Amino acid sequence: MKSLNLCFGLIAAALFIACGDDSGSNVSDENSSSSELDLSSGAEPSSSESPQGFSSENAAGSSASGAVTDVFGSKEFYATKAGTIEWTSAHWGNGNARGVSWDGDPDDPTGWTDNRSDGDANPFFKIDGQGVMQMMSSGPRFHINANDNNSTQKQFFKNVEWTGYYRRGEASVGGPDWGGMVVGVRSGNLGHASSGGNNCDASTYYARFRHDGKWDFEKEWKHPDSYYQSMGVIGQQTPLWGGEKLPANRWIGMKYIVYNSTETSVHLELYIDSISGGEPSLAKWEKVGEADDAGADWSGAAYGAATISGCESYNGLVDAKSAILEGHGAVLMRTDGNANNVVQAEYKYVTVREIDPTARLE
Repeated sequence: MKSLNLCFGLIAAALFIACGDDSGSNVSDENSSSSELDLSSGAEPSSSESPQGFSSENAAGSSASGAVTDVFGSKEFYATKAGTIEWTSAHWGNGNARGVSWDGDPDDPTGWTDNRSDGDANPFFKIDGQGVMQMMSSGPRFHINANDNNSTQKQFFKNVEWTGYYRRGEASVGGPDWGGMVVGVRSGNLGHASSGGNNCDASTYYARFRHDGKWDFEKEWKHPDSYYQSMGVIGQQTPLWGGEKLPANRWIGMKYIVYNSTETSVHLELYIDSISGGEPSLAKWEKVGEADDAGADWSGAAYGAATISGCESYNGLVDAKSAILEGHGAVLMRTDGNANNVVQAEYKYVTVREIDPTARLE
């Protein structure tokens, strides 16, 4: 069902290893944070919004400032864990326009592209061959699943740095508040009522730039039971765009970092690039917030479940406070809308790396 072009082996190794308005100038460096970000004033710099393709000759390197960058020129905050494989969306820019439905993406050199979407679309994802992927169903879920039985190479994503750019489509304007730019880590591919599903497989830490203009971290321990926090406050969601909704037709960058900070605690970091117009070389990363889950202070559930049951033997989660220390190794991008065969959102310049949490690059 999925294929891997083995002749890319050495090249791929070199390449991979190692929710407003149209403005936003209230940014500082990536170490800054505030109780509430307001990205609703100022103007974006003039920059090309044309998607760009990348060949296998592009590789991680250094910017003019000396910062380590990924294949697209985005600054890396943590070093890649030695001996691991990096997933990038470079193959979206290979000149081959195509659709992705249930058979994955034959142009993905890793074979890790996995569709677990809700709704019905044909195709579920459109790739323009110039670097952009469009989400076309009412509930798109684009999984990067390196443990699928069809994957020739295997990669368990645990301590992760995810970087990418998102543009909200006009078709999502009537979508639910909880949709938007939503990235999840430590998930499994069977956790969302898919064929052969197992609700305990949904153990996920999400970062969300929501349609309603707020941001949060959401923890899902058993589908559909989840709860959220922001700025260290359980049950809080913080405005990100000055009280306005997530803007449409504007490229927004997210950097989401999740790692085990101790043997019993998980640390989450979230950053935004709101000013570059989707050009990594112009990015100014601002810290949105961070959180720690030590298995003691992240309780409650959106569906009224204060505890969970039936998952301990499967994923080690005893109750709603249990930290997701291991998870199931998959990473996903998702949103929610109210129609099929329309552009809910677009993504480009996506990288997923297994990191060494002890090796901060700044």
